[in-house]
Amino acid sequence: MANLINRVASVACSLFLIIKAHCSPDAVVVFNEVHYNPVGIQENGEWIELFNQMGIMTDVSGWRIDGIGYTIPDNTFIDPGGYLVIAKEPKQEQLGPFTGSISNSGETLKLYNKGNRMMDELNFSDGGRWPEEADGSGATLSKIYPYNSNMPPENWTFSNQIGGSPGSTNFPRDESEIPSKKVPLIILDDEWLYNESGDDLGSKWHEVSHSIGEDWLRGKGGIGFESGTTIPIETRLNFPGRNDPYVTTYYFEKEFSLNEAEFENLKSLIIRHGIDDGAIVYINGKEALRVNMPDGDITSSTLASNNIEVNELSENIYLNPSSLIQGQNRISVEVHQSRVGNSDIVFGIELEVEITEPQESNSDKIFINEIPSADEESFWIELINEGTATTNLSGIVLSIEADPEREFILLDHSIGSGETILLTEKEIGFRPNRGEKIFLYSKSINSVLDAREQTNRLRGRSTKKNGEWLYPEKATPLAQNQFNFNDQIVISEICYNPPGLAAIDAIPPTYETISLVPFNSVWRFDRSGTGQPLEWYQSKHLPNNTWEQGPAPIGRETGNLPVPLRTAWSSAEYSAQITSYYFETDFNVTIDQLRQTDELILSHQIDDGAIFYLNGKAVGRFNMPEGPSNPNQLASQTVSNAIVRTISISAGELKVGQNLLSVETHQGSSSSSDMVFGVSLETIIKTSNGSEGTPYRNSRNQWIEIANRTNQNINLDGWEFSDGVDFEFEQGTLLGPGEHACIANDRNLFIEAYPDSRLIGEFKGSLSRSGERILLRDQYKNPVDMVRYFDSGRWPSIADGGGASLELIDLDADNYSAESWTTSNESHDTQWKTYSYRGTASSSRGPDSQWREFNIGLLDSGEMLIDDISVTEDPDGQARQLLRNTSFSQGTDNWRLRGTHRHSAVINDPENPANKVLRIRASSATGHMHNQLETTLSNQVRNGTEYEISFRARWVSGTNLLHSRLYFNRLAKTTTIDRPANIGTPSKTNSTSSNNIGPTYSNLIHSPAVPSSNEIVKVSLEASDPNSVSSMRLYYSVNGGSFRSLNMVKIKTNYEAIIPAQTKKSVVQFYVKGTDGLGETSYFPQAGPDSRALYKVDDGLAATNGWHNFRIVITNDDRDFIHQETEVMSNDRLGVTIIDREEEIYYDVKMRLKGSERARSQNPRVGYNFNFGRDQPYRGIHKSIAIDRSEGVGSGQIELLFDIMIANSGGIVSRYYDFIKVMAPLDRHTRGATLQMARYEDVFLNSQFGEDGDGNLFEYELIYYPTTTNGSGLKRPQPDGVYGISPQDLGDDPESYRWFYLKKNKREANNFEPIMNYTKLFSQSTSAFEAEVENVVHVDAWFRGMAYAVLSGAGDNAGAGSQHNGMYYAFPDGRVMFLPHDMDFAFDSNRSITANSECRRLTQNDTRKRIYYGHLHDIISTTYNRNYMSKWTDHLKTLDPSQNWSGHLNYINSRSRNVLSQLNSISEVNFSIDSPNNLQTNTNTVKVDGKGWINVRSLRIKDSKETLPIQWLDEENWQVSLPASPGQNNYTIEAVDFSGQVIGSDDITIISTATSEPASEQNIVISEIMYNPRALSESEIAEGFTDKDQFEFIEIMNIGEKTTDLSGVRFINGIDYEFESGRTLAPNGRVIIPRERAAFLTRYPDQSDFMASGEFTNNTGLSNAGERLRLIDLSFTSIKDFSYNDKSPWPVKSDGEGFSLILIQPENNPDHSIGENWLESSNIGGSPGIEDPNESFSDQGIDNDGDGLNQFAENALGSSDDIPNSPLKLNFDSERHLIIRYSKRADLENIIIKLESSKDLINWLESTEEFSIQSESIIEEGTVEVLIRSSAPSKSAQFLRLKIEREDNL
Repeated sequence: MANLINRVASVACSLFLIIKAHCSPDAVVVFNEVHYNPVGIQENGEWIELFNQMGIMTDVSGWRIDGIGYTIPDNTFIDPGGYLVIAKEPKQEQLGPFTGSISNSGETLKLYNKGNRMMDELNFSDGGRWPEEADGSGATLSKIYPYNSNMPPENWTFSNQIGGSPGSTNFPRDESEIPSKKVPLIILDDEWLYNESGDDLGSKWHEVSHSIGEDWLRGKGGIGFESGTTIPIETRLNFPGRNDPYVTTYYFEKEFSLNEAEFENLKSLIIRHGIDDGAIVYINGKEALRVNMPDGDITSSTLASNNIEVNELSENIYLNPSSLIQGQNRISVEVHQSRVGNSDIVFGIELEVEITEPQESNSDKIFINEIPSADEESFWIELINEGTATTNLSGIVLSIEADPEREFILLDHSIGSGETILLTEKEIGFRPNRGEKIFLYSKSINSVLDAREQTNRLRGRSTKKNGEWLYPEKATPLAQNQFNFNDQIVISEICYNPPGLAAIDAIPPTYETISLVPFNSVWRFDRSGTGQPLEWYQSKHLPNNTWEQGPAPIGRETGNLPVPLRTAWSSAEYSAQITSYYFETDFNVTIDQLRQTDELILSHQIDDGAIFYLNGKAVGRFNMPEGPSNPNQLASQTVSNAIVRTISISAGELKVGQNLLSVETHQGSSSSSDMVFGVSLETIIKTSNGSEGTPYRNSRNQWIEIANRTNQNINLDGWEFSDGVDFEFEQGTLLGPGEHACIANDRNLFIEAYPDSRLIGEFKGSLSRSGERILLRDQYKNPVDMVRYFDSGRWPSIADGGGASLELIDLDADNYSAESWTTSNESHDTQWKTYSYRGTASSSRGPDSQWREFNIGLLDSGEMLIDDISVTEDPDGQARQLLRNTSFSQGTDNWRLRGTHRHSAVINDPENPANKVLRIRASSATGHMHNQLETTLSNQVRNGTEYEISFRARWVSGTNLLHSRLYFNRLAKTTTIDRPANIGTPSKTNSTSSNNIGPTYSNLIHSPAVPSSNEIVKVSLEASDPNSVSSMRLYYSVNGGSFRSLNMVKIKTNYEAIIPAQTKKSVVQFYVKGTDGLGETSYFPQAGPDSRALYKVDDGLAATNGWHNFRIVITNDDRDFIHQETEVMSNDRLGVTIIDREEEIYYDVKMRLKGSERARSQNPRVGYNFNFGRDQPYRGIHKSIAIDRSEGVGSGQIELLFDIMIANSGGIVSRYYDFIKVMAPLDRHTRGATLQMARYEDVFLNSQFGEDGDGNLFEYELIYYPTTTNGSGLKRPQPDGVYGISPQDLGDDPESYRWFYLKKNKREANNFEPIMNYTKLFSQSTSAFEAEVENVVHVDAWFRGMAYAVLSGAGDNAGAGSQHNGMYYAFPDGRVMFLPHDMDFAFDSNRSITANSECRRLTQNDTRKRIYYGHLHDIISTTYNRNYMSKWTDHLKTLDPSQNWSGHLNYINSRSRNVLSQLNSISEVNFSIDSPNNLQTNTNTVKVDGKGWINVRSLRIKDSKETLPIQWLDEENWQVSLPASPGQNNYTIEAVDFSGQVIGSDDITIISTATSEPASEQNIVISEIMYNPRALSESEIAEGFTDKDQFEFIEIMNIGEKTTDLSGVRFINGIDYEFESGRTLAPNGRVIIPRERAAFLTRYPDQSDFMASGEFTNNTGLSNAGERLRLIDLSFTSIKDFSYNDKSPWPVKSDGEGFSLILIQPENNPDHSIGENWLESSNIGGSPGIEDPNESFSDQGIDNDGDGLNQFAENALGSSDDIPNSPLKLNFDSERHLIIRYSKRADLENIIIKLESSKDLINWLESTEEFSIQSESIIEEGTVEVLIRSSAPSKSAQFLRLKIEREDNL
């Protein structure tokens, strides 16, 4: 047989997993530690640790971990900052066991809550950027900091100790977690040198040491003279009053020492002093402290600032330890009197250091430094000491795979810092194989020092690359590793988010109607009254004594008809006693008509009822009950006068050639005086396809530019990009001196946009639009350059879709630093343009008359120039100008620049400096109240009058959407200002290029995070510059004062300086200024004095009971500004520093106030909104968070309890908020608050809805508007007015919806269509509403969201009918759900559950009403009840006892009880089946009826996990359809509640007498799959087809002996399709389901008879890469469930070459999941509807004995498929040559057997060079043994397989 696929049998040694990284979805409960590969082959020691990042406990009941298949039991809570361990073999206080296993090579673990929201995801590997030490050594995979996210991999390491730290901290992070001790250096009574001579020792006396002499004496401390109470005086000085001359200054000096351990582990230097009056303390000649002394230079005559009496030593004061050295140190003190004549002098000091205690961990700094390739003849391993001290290696253990048989204990040998030692294979006695791990253990084997995998390449540690393991140029045992690093090429420009592409409107298709059966057609009819057999419509009837014929319409009617009777019966011919009449007619359909038919329209004029049949299938009913009919069946009701009605019917039953249309009519009563029949049939043929249109979408024209910063050609052969994108440079790729070149996402798009730029190639994958790591490697796979960009924070956000690329400013700067990058200058591609529009003013449903204004603003952040603004009244008449200063010649006179637009300014036109223009600069979107540009009109706008608005504009950066309106929202319009679509300077010098930008910086930090009033603060950071760093200064300002500067000293890798201790509550702002070797300067943070790196000295307000503190540190000026009356509503953000939990510091976070116009100016209600940079998101996840302090019109957190109710009830909305104590900018605002993290934004939407998270979000809001201004004409937020509107049709202009439904995401798309469709629905009639509601509303989700809001009982909320405080989320399919929002005011426990008007409308339908009631009942049952919520009120009370938690609990109890009483309007019933037992049927499908209360969520067959499709007929009656095989069918139906618990069951027996049988796994196969059709032909393109996928199809075959009933059988995976009721398939029959009917009939016109009705639904299609297909029956039982694939052993020719997949011998019902059971079709195009020749191929894909060899392979090898065996026998000869033996049949013909090898299990090569056949000898009759020998001794591991294939495939 020709064209058969290759048959391959493979023997492989291992597999590996390539994992794409994801990030944690939220910051609630996260993966924190994983023991995925314990020591040894047993997996019983596996466990997973979860950590609760919240400041409150988290209920994880019902949460599950995908990857191990474990569900957490009920009543499981994790305490704040607590741990939960889930183990395979749990120990005390651990959960488990779990049954799955964690892959040793890497795994994807996903944590879902019981609402199916993904809470965390860990996608780890056992190598690469993930720590290899955790893979089998006994150490665990451990997160470094538990409050961080799971990505990048560098957030993880391996545990300090073997076995990890389950249930406890992985690594101490803040200093409180690191054990430390204090070591006294000087105690009070230690001896000092002192000098009381009164001599002036000069200003540098402290720079030298002194000894005992004439003026220097020795004495014990304390030292002095004091007649009163003071510190203990051991050495008494002269009475000061008797000194002549008077001694103003006394000198003291003492030496002390620090040993090596103390110096290396130094944490802080602490002094306690008793000084009377003032003093300066020096350490090693550098000033360390001033006590009661003035600033400035000090001399011996300088007096202390104040007179001091000292009774005891001071509290601890922390000194700058940077002047300390190892060994001998000196402290020098000069004590000054406060006035001449003072009678006392006191000096006493205690000095100590705090040192951290060394931890037993992997800090020995002994590492593996170099290992050769596994292919080398002899193995060796080089170790290095990276510590600072000499280390003895005795007892350190070298191990392979933690195998006790392969361990080597190092002998007594010391190596110094930086020294190496070499261990050889001969010395250690073993060598690792390729792929094995080498572990280096500490001396007691309680920790891992290092680990490396043995590979087939020489690898070594690079000190230049921070210890990264890379590929040396050559082996250098016992010498420094040598690398040939390439740094000539840099990533110089990145276009990761080009400007989005505007939406394209859909063009509807056009249709033509063709009559198939006109109304006047001739029909055959039977009016005999004798009736017809049950299936009379299956066959044609010729005219005879019973069957007459005549033209239609036909019948008896005395009144007027729309279409008059053409065959009118006389009274004699008509009998009222006849109930049923039968009609039929024939018509012909051509193949073109069938192919082009989109739908059929059947028009009828019937009195009274009728059933319509097409080609023997019922296709419609009019006025007839459901179910089988009979001759005596009456219509549902009588029809007084027949009218013409139409129904749409499927074209699926239409066929080429002659068709039969049959109709039976039924009278409505036995005394009817008339009967009317008339039918026409038309086909609707599509004459043009139109276009679907496209929404606003991201551009795919992403690209990366590289630059050669040398003057030489650079050869890029073998270079590659990895991580963010994948790209391999082709051989011969050169980059010339100074040349720039690009790689792109889409070659064609790039070339079209940049025809003059050099494109090297097209990369795979795409660049993240929020942040990505891009790595460039050279031919050795060593890193050349790496960039980690972000879309915000320190990185310029304009590059994120704002019309600019990211440009590297200086090619020699550190391009890993954000400050090295800026956005491209696009001004050269923009120009001035005039925009204008007209309209007639009309009411905008807002406060139109309140203000006489013109408003303008940007819809997002951005910048543009504008000039010549004009508002002209009656432009074609009086043309009256209503604006003043339209050209800005008077600056900003008459204009008010407010809120987010306050940074706008009048500037000179860049092209014409003599012209003034307005530069609009918006930090974020405009609003309708206080964030806009506004000017007062000269006259009030008059409704009914025409106005013209015009302006000149020029885009600069950011958004190009400019919104303008006449107050309030009249003539509102969003104007799209032209901006370049193609941005950046690809393959050219960057537009912002500079030769030197000064130093770049990283890791800025101050410590301690919250200093006490006596603590110094250390500021440190790292800095670098290609021209070296010459100096670094720290500038700091206290409480807004002048900046002072300090020199920063380099200590190891950091620059450090110490800010002196400040007083309580002081706010300190600081920044760094660095200078490079060429004199260029730069700042960090980049804005220098305008940046906001801040700290605040402890104010004593922090909680100390474990409650999480959240500090907002803001400058005093900024604090005062945001709380100004006219600025509180500004959404412009100011920089602050956030300090979380007193330890985690976030600098330059952008903050604004939060709340309505009625909240921001009120102390109890003001809240805060924060934007964190994506480069330092909150808890590693959140770019945006908010703080809510309000509870109605006061402070409090009752709403937090509602959030807890929502999060833990298991519904579609599970939003987690935290409870914190906020240290606010104003002390009076400091109190408990709700920390709103994953609000309804991307983090929530993506983790809650997955692929459905890419929808549109709207906030339902009132129009608050101010009514007064201050003296400067600026609007005051209070008093105000308010407008609201209920959801209704506001017209077709999106601007009418903008301020009532605020766009909360995807603002650039500016798409209001989903909310417009939604609100319009509620203005429709009942019939129109019911017809559309399921298409517009996601009913189940909507009710769940509304139920949450209603249960709160809050009155100021959409749930209570208020016209705001609700959210609407439109899924990608356009359906809308309600989301609860802002439920904190006007509570009423008795509030109606249908107070919301939309809810009332939706629940008028009984079926929907029970859904809503069911959700309410479920939430009350699970969380919204006293028993559950009391756990939370008790818990929250421990954190903040000041709040009325018990009162809140009482309210919840009252509200829940009231709602339950309202639910009782639907009487409670027990679940039951109402249909009679032993139900008789003659079909294969039976409808079963029953009852259930609102707590019934779904029905299922017992022992099945699948839900039955259920139809609720009203509030309590349900109906399901069940399959019925011939004979007795027993079913137990279970009722399941919202929590998945069975709450009732009932039994029914169904007895079927049908001759057919329902579809099942035994009688139905999927016999053919066309998943990747051949390319389109020219004729098909001419027909209008655009995609070859339109020609996909699936073939179903009946292999049973009876006709199979396919009613309700459907695909639910892969594609969506359901067979209509009554569809049958004869034995051996086949039916084709096409993706598109028209496409199928175009390519297969002769196969129309085999087509199913309809086509794939819901825009589904077959994946070209393979996917899961699942076909189920009515009871949700799987008929076929398998996944096909496009890779061997699946037929690869079916993937794009035009062949289909053919099931081999389908009559034997082979396992569909085995690739060997499929072949490609014998011909291109497949064989739909008929048997393919390849089906008869023998069933050699079966593997009966499960040994991995199918029958084909067993036959070729001469073995049996009944006994498991291994085909290859391996061993080594004496010379270490590999010997391979296998057997084969002696009479083998047309079969080729090859030995192949691979290094990566992907690329396989025939091994003819490495191996040769030595012999072939007969070992038994009919069997030959083949012996193969390797050509050289085996040096490394490799993968081998036998490939067995038919010769005719080659």
